Amino acid sequence: MSRLRPWLGRLGLLLGGIAAALLLAEAGLRARTGALGVEFFLARTPELYDTSIFQPDPKTVIALAPGATARMQTAEYDQQIRVNNLGMRAPEVPVKAPGELRLLAVGDSFTLGLQVAEADRYTERLGVALAARMGRPVTVWNAGVDGHGTFHATEQAARLAPEIDADAVLLLFFTGNDFFDNMGYARAARNAQRPAPEQPPRDDTRSWLARRSVLAMYATVLLRALDVGGAGNGARHHQELAIYTDASALEHQGSRTRSALREAAERCRDLSLPCFMATAGPAFVVYPERAETTFWLFGHDPADADVDAPAQFVAAAAPPGLPVHDLTPALRRAPAAPPLYFTLDGHWTEAGHAVVAEELAEWLGPKLAP
Repeated sequence: MSRLRPWLGRLGLLLGGIAAALLLAEAGLRARTGALGVEFFLARTPELYDTSIFQPDPKTVIALAPGATARMQTAEYDQQIRVNNLGMRAPEVPVKAPGELRLLAVGDSFTLGLQVAEADRYTERLGVALAARMGRPVTVWNAGVDGHGTFHATEQAARLAPEIDADAVLLLFFTGNDFFDNMGYARAARNAQRPAPEQPPRDDTRSWLARRSVLAMYATVLLRALDVGGAGNGARHHQELAIYTDASALEHQGSRTRSALREAAERCRDLSLPCFMATAGPAFVVYPERAETTFWLFGHDPADADVDAPAQFVAAAAPPGLPVHDLTPALRRAPAAPPLYFTLDGHWTEAGHAVVAEELAEWLGPKLAP
């Protein structure tokens, strides 16, 4: 036993040193507000989500399951989620009040906003701001769903606008992956009509750690981003980022987005509703100095990046009758603190949603007043 004591002491020192290093790394990551590069990957949040709130849909590919409830928890946020009987993260839709103006907001995860409380999303804030400006009741109903591109959102708007008696539609276009999602919409819609393949069991131990530790969450994101295990996600994100560094890639992927924008405008005319579109990008678009790590990580030369090109493409491609407003300048003008994007998750924080709501109210108020 006496011979083992020195070794046990050394082992204790080693384990203590490792524990101290991990605690310091955890504290450092929690204190950090700058980008780490992998936030473009959006943290592979489905691995941390309670995915029971989602279900396949033949038109929108993925939808929120009516009546579902869940808790969305990561090391960066903890939110209770409810889904109403129409498949929106919102309370049940009441009868329209006299003089009430209703907007239907559609888009992807940046609109759905699972990372913040319902009342803190840009949609709810926008309703409050417009009501104050216009002197009448205004409600913005949030019908965003993770993974939706323009085709998906258009189908969502066509389904829900009559259900809620909408007076206008607002589409948020996320330049980070909507081009790619528009490219794959037809195939994804076909697949959504087939029985869902059996999913491998989730690693609950890793998910438990990643929901509580920023360090574990970062490790999970980084491993997935680098395609460890052959997940193929790195290849996808290489293509998604190509639109920022290669004009030919933007034109190629943009061909389907042009079609999606034309279809959106046509469906709005069919619905006899005014439609508006806003564009927004990942954190590195608002903070270009953060782009270097992101582009390098996914195999692109940061020197080739033009972070404004995708939003400019959308503005030029939008048909008449579909006004477009770029949110990037307003996000760039906002103070650096508090941060507008979560460090690892990559979606907007409460501060980011607040900036977006204020900018949209300034833009939409005069257009909706008549």
